[in-house]
Amino acid sequence: MAAVDGDILVIGAGLAGSLAALALRQEGLAVTVVAPQQQAIASYASYGGVVGWPALPGPLGEAMLRAPECWRALEQAHGPLGWQSCELSLHWQEAEAEAALPLVEHLMSRVSEARPEPRRLILPFGRVDGEQLARALPQALAHSGVRRLDAEVLSLAPLAPQGWRLQLAGGDHLEAPKVLLAAGPGCLGLWPPLAERQPPALAMSWSGALALAAGAIGPESLPAGAAEGIVIPLLGRRQALEARCQSLQQPAWIVDAGLAPRGQGWWLGQISVVAPGGAWQNVPDPAWMEAELRQGLGAVWPELASLPGRLVQVPVAFPTAAGPLCGALAAAPGLWALAGFQAAFALLPVLVPDLASALAGTR
Repeated sequence: MAAVDGDILVIGAGLAGSLAALALRQEGLAVTVVAPQQQAIASYASYGGVVGWPALPGPLGEAMLRAPECWRALEQAHGPLGWQSCELSLHWQEAEAEAALPLVEHLMSRVSEARPEPRRLILPFGRVDGEQLARALPQALAHSGVRRLDAEVLSLAPLAPQGWRLQLAGGDHLEAPKVLLAAGPGCLGLWPPLAERQPPALAMSWSGALALAAGAIGPESLPAGAAEGIVIPLLGRRQALEARCQSLQQPAWIVDAGLAPRGQGWWLGQISVVAPGGAWQNVPDPAWMEAELRQGLGAVWPELASLPGRLVQVPVAFPTAAGPLCGALAAAPGLWALAGFQAAFALLPVLVPDLASALAGTR
Protein backbone atom coordinates (compact mmCIF):
# COMPACT_ATOMS: atom_id res chain seq x y z
CA MET A 1 0.00 0.00 0.00
CA ALA A 2 1.32 3.47 -0.85
CA ALA A 3 -0.16 6.94 -0.66
CA VAL A 4 -0.96 8.81 -3.87
CA ASP A 5 2.07 10.80 -4.97
CA GLY A 6 1.87 14.29 -3.50
CA ASP A 7 -0.22 13.37 -0.48
CA ILE A 8 0.62 14.89 2.86
CA LEU A 9 0.22 12.30 5.58
CA VAL A 10 -1.12 13.54 8.91
CA ILE A 11 -0.56 11.12 11.80
CA GLY A 12 -3.25 11.70 14.41
CA ALA A 13 -6.97 12.45 14.18
CA GLY A 14 -7.49 14.60 17.27
CA LEU A 15 -7.97 18.35 17.30
CA ALA A 16 -4.47 19.13 16.01
CA GLY A 17 -4.43 16.57 13.21
CA SER A 18 -8.00 17.24 12.09
CA LEU A 19 -7.72 21.05 12.02
CA ALA A 20 -4.39 20.75 10.20
CA ALA A 21 -5.92 18.40 7.61
CA LEU A 22 -8.79 20.83 6.98
CA ALA A 23 -6.36 23.74 6.60
CA LEU A 24 -4.16 21.75 4.21
CA ARG A 25 -7.20 20.99 2.07
CA GLN A 26 -7.87 24.74 1.98
CA GLU A 27 -4.39 25.02 0.45
CA GLY A 28 -5.50 22.61 -2.27
CA LEU A 29 -3.34 19.71 -1.10
CA ALA A 30 -4.22 16.02 -1.04
CA VAL A 31 -4.31 14.87 2.58
CA THR A 32 -4.48 11.47 4.25
CA VAL A 33 -5.10 11.25 8.00
CA VAL A 34 -3.75 8.05 9.56
CA ALA A 35 -5.01 6.97 13.00
CA PRO A 36 -6.86 4.05 14.61
CA GLN A 37 -10.62 4.65 14.77
CA GLN A 38 -10.85 3.44 18.39
CA GLN A 39 -7.90 5.42 19.71
CA ALA A 40 -8.53 7.50 22.86
CA ILE A 41 -8.33 11.16 21.85
CA ALA A 42 -7.60 13.73 24.54
CA SER A 43 -9.37 16.52 22.61
CA TYR A 44 -12.74 14.80 23.00
CA ALA A 45 -12.23 14.27 26.74
CA SER A 46 -11.27 17.90 27.35
CA TYR A 47 -13.28 20.69 28.94
CA GLY A 48 -12.72 22.42 25.57
CA GLY A 49 -12.11 25.87 27.05
CA VAL A 50 -11.40 28.71 24.63
CA VAL A 51 -9.66 31.71 26.16
CA GLY A 52 -10.50 34.94 24.37
CA TRP A 53 -8.02 37.08 26.30
CA PRO A 54 -4.20 36.88 26.53
CA ALA A 55 -3.73 34.16 29.15
CA LEU A 56 -0.16 33.46 27.99
CA PRO A 57 2.66 35.99 27.53
CA GLY A 58 4.00 37.13 24.16
CA PRO A 59 2.80 36.08 20.70
CA LEU A 60 0.84 33.06 21.94
CA GLY A 61 -1.21 35.29 24.22
CA GLU A 62 -1.86 37.65 21.34
CA ALA A 63 -2.97 34.71 19.20
CA MET A 64 -5.57 33.76 21.81
CA LEU A 65 -7.44 37.00 21.14
CA ARG A 66 -8.40 35.65 17.70
CA ALA A 67 -9.62 32.25 18.93
CA PRO A 68 -13.37 32.99 19.09
CA GLU A 69 -13.45 34.43 15.56
CA CYS A 70 -11.45 31.46 14.28
CA TRP A 71 -13.96 28.98 15.75
CA ARG A 72 -16.83 30.94 14.20
CA ALA A 73 -15.05 30.84 10.84
CA LEU A 74 -14.50 27.08 11.15
CA GLU A 75 -18.19 26.55 11.84
CA GLN A 76 -19.15 28.74 8.92
CA ALA A 77 -16.98 26.58 6.66
CA HIS A 78 -17.72 23.13 8.12
CA GLY A 79 -20.97 23.35 10.08
CA PRO A 80 -21.56 23.18 13.85
CA LEU A 81 -18.51 21.87 15.73
CA GLY A 82 -19.65 22.54 19.29
CA TRP A 83 -18.47 26.14 19.71
CA GLN A 84 -20.37 28.45 22.06
CA SER A 85 -19.69 31.50 24.20
CA CYS A 86 -19.91 31.00 27.96
CA GLU A 87 -18.44 32.18 31.25
CA LEU A 88 -15.48 30.88 33.20
CA SER A 89 -15.86 30.74 36.98
CA LEU A 90 -12.52 30.55 38.80
CA HIS A 91 -13.04 29.41 42.39
CA TRP A 92 -10.83 29.07 45.46
CA GLN A 93 -11.14 27.94 49.07
CA GLU A 94 -11.07 30.24 52.08
CA ALA A 95 -7.62 28.94 53.04
CA GLU A 96 -6.32 29.93 49.59
CA ALA A 97 -7.52 33.55 49.76
CA GLU A 98 -4.08 35.06 50.36
CA ALA A 99 -2.51 33.15 47.48
CA ALA A 100 -5.47 33.93 45.22
CA LEU A 101 -5.46 37.70 45.68
CA PRO A 102 -2.44 38.59 43.45
CA LEU A 103 -3.78 36.45 40.60
CA VAL A 104 -7.26 37.94 40.92
CA GLU A 105 -5.81 41.45 40.76
CA HIS A 106 -3.69 40.49 37.75
CA LEU A 107 -6.64 39.06 35.83
CA MET A 108 -8.86 42.01 36.64
CA SER A 109 -6.18 44.34 35.28
CA ARG A 110 -5.95 42.32 32.04
CA VAL A 111 -9.62 41.50 31.42
CA SER A 112 -11.98 44.46 31.65
CA GLU A 113 -15.09 42.23 31.77
CA ALA A 114 -13.87 40.30 34.84
CA ARG A 115 -16.41 40.21 37.70
CA PRO A 116 -15.31 39.38 41.25
CA GLU A 117 -17.66 37.57 43.61
CA PRO A 118 -17.02 35.95 46.99
CA ARG A 119 -14.34 33.28 46.48
CA ARG A 120 -14.68 33.31 42.70
CA LEU A 121 -13.85 35.41 39.65
CA ILE A 122 -16.02 35.34 36.53
CA LEU A 123 -14.45 35.89 33.11
CA PRO A 124 -15.74 35.85 29.53
CA PHE A 125 -14.94 32.52 27.93
CA GLY A 126 -15.85 30.06 25.21
CA ARG A 127 -16.03 26.31 24.91
CA VAL A 128 -16.17 23.57 22.32
CA ASP A 129 -18.28 20.60 23.34
CA GLY A 130 -16.20 17.44 22.99
CA GLU A 131 -19.16 15.17 22.22
CA GLN A 132 -20.37 17.33 19.36
CA LEU A 133 -16.82 17.80 18.11
CA ALA A 134 -16.24 14.03 18.07
CA ARG A 135 -19.27 13.59 15.83
CA ALA A 136 -18.68 16.60 13.59
CA LEU A 137 -14.94 16.56 12.87
CA PRO A 138 -14.86 13.21 11.01
CA GLN A 139 -17.78 14.40 8.88
CA ALA A 140 -16.01 17.70 8.16
CA LEU A 141 -12.89 15.82 7.08
CA ALA A 142 -14.86 13.57 4.75
CA HIS A 143 -16.80 16.49 3.22
CA SER A 144 -13.54 18.36 2.64
CA GLY A 145 -12.04 15.44 0.73
CA VAL A 146 -9.60 14.30 3.40
CA ARG A 147 -8.84 10.59 3.16
CA ARG A 148 -9.03 8.77 6.52
CA LEU A 149 -7.06 5.57 7.03
CA ASP A 150 -7.91 3.43 10.07
CA ALA A 151 -4.42 2.19 10.93
CA GLU A 152 -1.77 2.35 13.63
CA VAL A 153 1.60 3.77 12.61
CA LEU A 154 4.41 1.74 14.14
CA SER A 155 7.39 3.69 12.83
CA LEU A 156 8.53 6.14 10.20
CA ALA A 157 11.81 6.40 8.32
CA PRO A 158 13.26 8.79 5.74
CA LEU A 159 13.41 7.74 2.10
CA ALA A 160 16.19 8.59 -0.32
CA PRO A 161 16.44 11.10 -1.91
CA GLN A 162 13.37 12.54 -0.12
CA GLY A 163 10.10 11.60 1.50
CA TRP A 164 8.99 9.31 4.31
CA ARG A 165 7.87 5.73 4.76
CA LEU A 166 5.34 4.82 7.45
CA GLN A 167 5.21 1.23 8.67
CA LEU A 168 1.69 0.24 9.69
CA ALA A 169 0.43 -2.44 12.03
CA GLY A 170 -0.45 -5.50 9.95
CA GLY A 171 2.51 -5.15 7.60
CA ASP A 172 1.34 -2.43 5.18
CA HIS A 173 3.19 0.80 4.61
CA LEU A 174 2.63 4.31 3.26
CA GLU A 175 5.01 6.67 1.50
CA ALA A 176 4.71 10.42 1.09
CA PRO A 177 6.95 13.45 0.48
CA LYS A 178 5.76 15.18 3.66
CA VAL A 179 4.46 13.96 7.01
CA LEU A 180 2.86 15.95 9.84
CA LEU A 181 3.15 14.43 13.32
CA ALA A 182 0.01 15.36 15.25
CA ALA A 183 -0.28 12.29 17.47
CA GLY A 184 0.16 13.93 20.88
CA PRO A 185 2.46 11.86 23.11
CA GLY A 186 2.68 9.28 20.32
CA CYS A 187 5.01 11.68 18.51
CA LEU A 188 7.77 10.75 20.96
CA GLY A 189 7.74 7.10 19.96
CA LEU A 190 7.46 7.79 16.25
CA TRP A 191 10.36 10.25 16.13
CA PRO A 192 12.80 9.39 18.98
CA PRO A 193 14.97 12.53 18.54
CA LEU A 194 12.13 14.46 20.16
CA ALA A 195 12.64 12.46 23.37
CA GLU A 196 16.43 12.58 23.18
CA ARG A 197 16.67 16.35 23.48
CA GLN A 198 17.53 17.87 26.85
CA PRO A 199 14.95 18.64 27.97
CA PRO A 200 12.78 16.50 25.70
CA ALA A 201 10.74 18.40 23.15
CA LEU A 202 7.55 16.90 24.56
CA ALA A 203 6.46 15.25 27.77
CA MET A 204 3.37 13.25 28.61
CA SER A 205 0.89 12.80 31.41
CA TRP A 206 -2.21 10.71 32.00
CA SER A 207 -5.39 12.68 32.53
CA GLY A 208 -8.68 11.42 33.91
CA ALA A 209 -12.13 12.91 34.46
CA LEU A 210 -15.52 11.55 35.46
CA ALA A 211 -18.14 11.53 32.72
CA LEU A 212 -21.54 12.13 34.35
CA ALA A 213 -24.80 11.35 32.55
CA ALA A 214 -27.50 13.94 31.91
CA GLY A 215 -29.42 14.64 35.10
CA ALA A 216 -26.69 13.29 37.39
CA ILE A 217 -26.44 16.67 39.11
CA GLY A 218 -29.58 18.47 40.19
CA PRO A 219 -29.72 22.26 39.68
CA GLU A 220 -29.61 22.76 43.45
CA SER A 221 -26.26 20.91 43.67
CA LEU A 222 -24.45 22.76 40.89
CA PRO A 223 -21.44 24.78 42.05
CA ALA A 224 -21.73 28.53 41.51
CA GLY A 225 -21.11 29.40 37.88
CA ALA A 226 -21.70 25.92 36.45
CA ALA A 227 -25.03 26.85 34.87
CA GLU A 228 -23.28 29.62 32.91
CA GLY A 229 -20.24 27.68 31.68
CA ILE A 230 -17.06 26.10 33.05
CA VAL A 231 -15.90 26.03 36.67
CA ILE A 232 -12.22 25.40 37.47
CA PRO A 233 -9.85 26.29 40.34
CA LEU A 234 -8.16 29.66 40.13
CA LEU A 235 -5.04 28.00 41.56
CA GLY A 236 -5.08 24.97 39.28
CA ARG A 237 -2.07 22.75 39.93
CA ARG A 238 -1.70 20.77 36.71
CA GLN A 239 0.65 23.16 34.94
CA ALA A 240 2.85 23.50 38.04
CA LEU A 241 3.17 19.71 38.19
CA GLU A 242 4.03 19.53 34.49
CA ALA A 243 6.64 22.27 34.90
CA ARG A 244 8.58 20.24 37.49
CA CYS A 245 8.38 16.89 35.69
CA GLN A 246 12.12 16.90 34.96
CA SER A 247 12.93 17.04 38.68
CA LEU A 248 10.51 14.31 39.79
CA GLN A 249 12.02 11.23 41.43
CA GLN A 250 8.79 9.23 41.38
CA PRO A 251 5.32 9.57 39.81
CA ALA A 252 3.24 12.45 41.15
CA TRP A 253 -0.36 13.50 40.66
CA ILE A 254 -2.76 16.31 41.41
CA VAL A 255 -6.54 16.68 41.42
CA ASP A 256 -8.29 19.87 40.31
CA ALA A 257 -11.97 20.37 41.17
CA GLY A 258 -13.58 21.42 37.90
CA LEU A 259 -16.95 21.01 36.23
CA ALA A 260 -17.82 21.51 32.56
CA PRO A 261 -20.74 20.61 30.30
CA ARG A 262 -20.35 17.42 28.21
CA GLY A 263 -23.14 17.03 25.70
CA GLN A 264 -26.21 16.75 27.93
CA GLY A 265 -24.07 15.61 30.87
CA TRP A 266 -20.94 16.83 32.63
CA TRP A 267 -17.20 16.42 33.01
CA LEU A 268 -16.35 16.34 36.72
CA GLY A 269 -12.85 16.92 38.10
CA GLN A 270 -9.48 16.24 36.56
CA ILE A 271 -6.60 14.12 37.80
CA SER A 272 -3.19 14.44 36.14
CA VAL A 273 -0.46 11.83 36.66
CA VAL A 274 3.12 12.58 35.66
CA ALA A 275 6.16 10.30 35.85
CA PRO A 276 9.80 11.45 36.23
CA GLY A 277 10.87 13.27 33.08
CA GLY A 278 7.34 13.16 31.74
CA ALA A 279 8.22 9.97 29.89
CA TRP A 280 5.84 7.44 31.48
CA GLN A 281 3.99 5.34 28.91
CA ASN A 282 2.23 2.78 31.17
CA VAL A 283 -1.50 3.22 31.73
CA PRO A 284 -2.24 3.96 35.42
CA ASP A 285 -4.66 1.61 37.13
CA PRO A 286 -8.13 3.07 36.43
CA ALA A 287 -9.53 2.02 39.83
CA TRP A 288 -6.68 3.78 41.63
CA MET A 289 -7.01 6.84 39.41
CA GLU A 290 -10.74 7.14 40.06
CA ALA A 291 -10.29 6.68 43.82
CA GLU A 292 -7.68 9.47 43.95
CA LEU A 293 -9.86 11.72 41.81
CA ARG A 294 -12.89 11.23 44.03
CA GLN A 295 -10.84 11.77 47.19
CA GLY A 296 -9.49 15.06 45.83
CA LEU A 297 -12.96 16.19 44.79
CA GLY A 298 -14.30 15.34 48.22
CA ALA A 299 -12.08 17.98 49.82
CA VAL A 300 -13.80 20.69 47.74
CA TRP A 301 -17.20 19.36 46.66
CA PRO A 302 -18.12 16.48 48.98
CA GLU A 303 -21.67 16.41 47.64
CA LEU A 304 -20.39 15.73 44.10
CA ALA A 305 -17.50 13.38 44.85
CA SER A 306 -19.68 10.29 45.23
CA LEU A 307 -21.88 10.82 42.17
CA PRO A 308 -22.01 7.86 39.77
CA GLY A 309 -19.80 8.48 36.77
CA ARG A 310 -17.46 6.76 34.33
CA LEU A 311 -13.73 7.48 34.48
CA VAL A 312 -12.32 8.52 31.10
CA GLN A 313 -8.55 8.18 30.88
CA VAL A 314 -6.40 9.69 28.11
CA PRO A 315 -2.69 10.32 27.48
CA VAL A 316 -1.82 14.00 27.08
CA ALA A 317 1.22 15.67 25.53
CA PHE A 318 2.45 18.86 27.17
CA PRO A 319 5.33 21.21 26.34
CA THR A 320 8.62 21.35 28.19
CA ALA A 321 10.66 24.54 28.52
CA ALA A 322 11.07 24.55 24.73
CA GLY A 323 7.35 25.21 24.20
CA PRO A 324 4.91 23.45 21.87
CA LEU A 325 5.90 21.88 18.55
CA CYS A 326 4.56 23.77 15.54
CA GLY A 327 6.59 23.54 12.35
CA ALA A 328 9.31 21.70 10.51
CA LEU A 329 11.60 19.45 12.56
CA ALA A 330 15.34 20.02 12.39
CA ALA A 331 17.48 17.58 10.38
CA ALA A 332 14.35 15.82 9.07
CA PRO A 333 13.38 17.33 5.69
CA GLY A 334 9.68 16.92 5.03
CA LEU A 335 8.83 15.99 8.64
CA TRP A 336 6.68 18.47 10.55
CA ALA A 337 5.09 18.41 14.00
CA LEU A 338 2.07 19.90 15.74
CA ALA A 339 1.78 18.82 19.37
CA GLY A 340 2.18 19.78 23.02
CA PHE A 341 -0.11 22.79 23.30
CA GLN A 342 -1.48 24.22 26.50
CA ALA A 343 -4.82 25.92 25.76
CA ALA A 344 -5.00 23.91 22.53
CA PHE A 345 -8.60 24.91 21.80
CA ALA A 346 -7.58 28.57 21.91
CA LEU A 347 -4.32 28.29 19.97
CA LEU A 348 -4.68 25.60 17.32
CA PRO A 349 -7.46 27.25 15.27
CA VAL A 350 -5.37 30.40 15.12
CA LEU A 351 -1.98 28.86 14.30
CA VAL A 352 -2.94 25.94 12.04
CA PRO A 353 -3.72 28.00 8.89
CA ASP A 354 -0.24 29.54 8.97
CA LEU A 355 1.32 26.12 9.53
CA ALA A 356 -0.62 24.73 6.57
CA SER A 357 0.52 27.61 4.36
CA ALA A 358 4.14 27.04 5.36
CA LEU A 359 3.85 23.29 4.80
CA ALA A 360 2.29 23.89 1.39
CA GLY A 361 5.04 26.34 0.48
CA THR A 362 2.67 29.26 -0.10
CA ARG A 363 4.03 31.22 2.89
